[in-house]
Amino acid sequence: MSNFPRLDETGLTHLVDKLAEKILPNKNVQSDWNESDSTSDAYIKNKPSNVYTTNDIASATINDTDYIPMSDANGNRKKTLWSNIVNKLKSIFNPPVADIVNVYGAKNLIPYPYDQPNFSVQNGITFNVDSDGVISVTGTKNNNNLSQYYIVLSEAGKHGSNGLGIERGKSYTLSGCPSGGSNSTYQIRIIFNYDAEGYIKQTVVDTGNGKTFTVNVDVANIRIMIDYFGDSGTTYGNLTFKPMLRLASIEDNTYVPYAKTNKQLTDDSANKKDLTNITATGATNTTGSQITSGTYFYLNDTLVKAKANIAVNATFTLNTNYEIVTAGGLNNLTSQISNLTQNKILWEGAMFMAGNQSINLSQQISKQSIGIVLCWSAFESSSAQNYDFAYHFIPKSHIQFFGSGKGIDFSMETENIAAHKYLYIFDDHITGYDSNASSSSTGLYSKIVHTNNHWVLRQVIGV
Repeated sequence: MSNFPRLDETGLTHLVDKLAEKILPNKNVQSDWNESDSTSDAYIKNKPSNVYTTNDIASATINDTDYIPMSDANGNRKKTLWSNIVNKLKSIFNPPVADIVNVYGAKNLIPYPYDQPNFSVQNGITFNVDSDGVISVTGTKNNNNLSQYYIVLSEAGKHGSNGLGIERGKSYTLSGCPSGGSNSTYQIRIIFNYDAEGYIKQTVVDTGNGKTFTVNVDVANIRIMIDYFGDSGTTYGNLTFKPMLRLASIEDNTYVPYAKTNKQLTDDSANKKDLTNITATGATNTTGSQITSGTYFYLNDTLVKAKANIAVNATFTLNTNYEIVTAGGLNNLTSQISNLTQNKILWEGAMFMAGNQSINLSQQISKQSIGIVLCWSAFESSSAQNYDFAYHFIPKSHIQFFGSGKGIDFSMETENIAAHKYLYIFDDHITGYDSNASSSSTGLYSKIVHTNNHWVLRQVIGV
C-alpha cells in the first residue's frame, strides 16, 4: 500500500476527469444522417439506402404493384404491396358504411309491398312473396305462355317524384335473380318508360350475376318483373328471387329488404295532415250500417278512410280505425276526388281465363272508387296482340249487393269472329271457366260459333 501515491481531494478529482476522457470519449455525440465517414461516431450503420423524403412522398405516384418494407410480429423483414394496404383499409372502413345502409334501409330502392299480390299463380307457376320481399317460385307450366310476376308497376309520381326516384345519368345495380338464369329460362327485368303502344326506352336484365347500368332516359314510368320462360311442362325446380335495386357505388350485394330512407320519413312527417279539425277519440258510427275497411267518409268535415270495419253504433278512434285523407274537408275535395278516381292496374298479363286459371288482384274491388274494367285483346301467333281490344265494366256494387264469387257473362265480336267468356268475380280475385280457352264453342240456343281463344285478358283496371 505504501508504494501507491497518496491523493488528496484535488488529485482524485483530476484523476476521475482523465479516466472519463478515456472511457467515455465524445459523450455528447449525436447521430448524423448525412455522415458518410464510417469511422465517425456520428455515422449511422446499416442505414436504408432507398428512403423517401417528405418531398419525395408528396410528389410521388405510388402504384398498386409497388412494394413497401414491413416487419412481422417477430421483427422479421418482409415486403407487401400497396394494394394490400389499400384493401385492408377498405375492409376496415367499408363494413360500417354497409351496416348503416343495411340497417337504415337506404340500400334497396324497390318498394315493398310489391304491386302484384303476395300470392299469384301464372300458367301453373306459383309466385309466393315472404314478408321480407323474397319471392319463392315453384310449379310446372301448364301452357306455352310467358309467366310473369310484376314487382313494380310504377307510373310517374308513384314511389317518388319520378318512378322509384331513379335519376338519369346515375348508375345502379340490379340483382336478385338466382343462378342459372337466361333470356330463355328466368330473369329479373326492368323496363323504363313502357307506354300503351309497347314502346320501351331502356331495358335492364339480371340473369343471376347482377347487372350494373347507367340510366340514359328521363324516367317517366318503370316496370320491374320476373320472367319465367318455357313451354308447357317446363319447370326449373324451386327458385328464390331476392329483387334489389341499389346505387352502383354500394358494392356489397347482400340482400336487404326495402325500408324508407331518412329523407322519405322526414317528407312523410312533413306531409301529415292537420288534425285540429277532427276529434281523434269518441266518434260513433251513426250511419245505420257497417263502415267497411277501405271506405272513405267524412268526420267533422274531414275526409277520412276506414282502416278496419266499423260496426253500427261502434265507437272508433283515429289510430285504430281510420286515417286522415285530407284535412279541411271541402277545401281539398277536388284534389282528393282526383286521387280517388285515378286508374290503377290491379293485374296485368295474358290469360284465356280457362277453368284452371285464376288471377289475384293487388287491391280489392270493393276498395275502388266505382269498380273495375276488364281489358281484353287478340291472341294470335302464340302471343297477345295489341288489337281487337274489348273492355267490360263491373261496378263495385256487384260485390256489395250480390256477393263475392258470382259468375258474369262477357261477349266480344269483330267483323268475322265472336267469343263468349264466363268469369267468377270475387272481391280479391277472378277465376275462369273451361270453355274460355275453346277454339270452337257453339251456343246452345243462339247456334253462334264462338272462337273464345281469340281473346285473352290483358289487364284489370281499378276505376
